[in-house]
Amino acid sequence: MRSRKRIVTILLLPIIVFVFIVGWALYWVGKQQDSNREPSRVNTAKDADTDEQEPVEIGVIEELMEKQLKAEQ
Repeated sequence: MRSRKRIVTILLLPIIVFVFIVGWALYWVGKQQDSNREPSRVNTAKDADTDEQEPVEIGVIEELMEKQLKAEQ
C-alpha cells in the first residue's frame, strides 16, 4: 500500500511541476504587459471645463421624460 502511494506521487510530480511552471509563466507575461501599458486616466468632475456640476437624478425613466418634456414646452 505504501509503495503504491509512492509510485502515484512520483508519477504525478512532473505533471504538478509542469502546471506550476506554465501558470507562473502566464502570470509573469501578464505582469509584463501590465507594466508596459500607460496608466489609464479616469475623468472626474475636476476635469470638466466648468466648475459647475450638474446634479444627478435617480428615478423612474418615465418621470424623467415627463420633466424633460415639460421643460421643453
